[in-house]
Amino acid sequence: MNRKNLSIAIILLILAIATVVVFQGLWVPNRSIPKTVESPSDASTPSVLNHTPFGIHINLIDTDPLAISFIWVTLSPTNASILEVTFDNGTVVRLAGVQREYKGVYWHRVILTGLVPGEAFSYRVGDPELSMSDEFKVKLPDNEGPLTFTVYGDQGINKYSRMAVSTALSFNPAFNFHVGDLSYGGANVDIWLKWFSIIEPLAATRPYIVAVGNHEYDGEGDLSDINIYIGSPDESFNYWFVWSNAFFLVINLGPEDDAVLSTDIYNWVRDSLGYASRLDVVKWKFVFLHYPPYSSGVAHGSAPITESLMELFDEYGVDIVFAGHEHNYERTYPIYNGAVVSRNDSLYINPGGTIYVVVGGAGGGLYKDFIEPQPEWSFYREARYSIGVVEIRGDTLVFKAVDSQTGEVFDEFIIIKKD
Repeated sequence: MNRKNLSIAIILLILAIATVVVFQGLWVPNRSIPKTVESPSDASTPSVLNHTPFGIHINLIDTDPLAISFIWVTLSPTNASILEVTFDNGTVVRLAGVQREYKGVYWHRVILTGLVPGEAFSYRVGDPELSMSDEFKVKLPDNEGPLTFTVYGDQGINKYSRMAVSTALSFNPAFNFHVGDLSYGGANVDIWLKWFSIIEPLAATRPYIVAVGNHEYDGEGDLSDINIYIGSPDESFNYWFVWSNAFFLVINLGPEDDAVLSTDIYNWVRDSLGYASRLDVVKWKFVFLHYPPYSSGVAHGSAPITESLMELFDEYGVDIVFAGHEHNYERTYPIYNGAVVSRNDSLYINPGGTIYVVVGGAGGGLYKDFIEPQPEWSFYREARYSIGVVEIRGDTLVFKAVDSQTGEVFDEFIIIKKD
């Protein structure tokens, strides 16, 4: 190589190095997310500017008076945490909230009170001087009339996790319930950020109601991190609410499915269900927890910690108990006092027992093995990526198990209550 060519090559090399340095100075790096055993990830990292709100999610904080929490994340601190709400009558409300740094990112929370059932509004969040989110629309369900909700568990951050969200959205639910094992992020906040970005289309537009699972204890171990991430009516994640003619009870059974149930939790469940039974408006009772009272899955099976609760479900007439933990779908016949009370496949008129449904197929890797032979209390079981959908119209309830890859309704039953 002659001297002239050598000089040109050196100049080009210097220019290339300078270009890399300049772009490195401008580039905001994506966070590296390791794949997990139970929830392999192919979800993309949220591409956001430092002050841009993302991972927006809302939840019911109270129903008397009605209050909703709004939580979002930014990668850098902002000067303000603002919720801007526009109601259908044109009224615009701006509320300031709080932000806190946790694990290198910034969590913002605002609580909106004074709402009423049936109310509709649009909203944005962020800092008006730096960056505001897109506009989201919320329509709270009426306190009378039909009510639809979706339910699933054991989700993670892969393509099937996204399918669970899109499938739930297709039913336009009033609420979505998650029965635990949310992101499988543990102490890795980056996985949580991806999960919040995945659920945002669903969680930013209606209350996303959470029952914690064992993997929510993988981070700080005491749910202090989960309380930063998620707005809950109670820091222990034991709470209930009434909407329309339905009572919803969310139970946290702790980090171990074979532990001894605490007396405090037992008494709280008893008192809560007892209160619901005294309410004339309540026709339907639902329980949401992570560990399944009935499961024929090989990985975990029926959880010992739930055994004493089933007598309360019998005594107070719980209609359906939803659980996860087993990454599959399973539905029992109606059960009372440990025995099947109806052998009908899909229509139950005043069944006189509780139906137990495992909805652990939201994305966290399927558990395909079941014990054989199939227990006599188990009506249907299958390892599918799927969600549950409940539609209530007065004294009639329709449940559908929906394949989140195809949209197929692969199991369905109806409960009718007659006086």
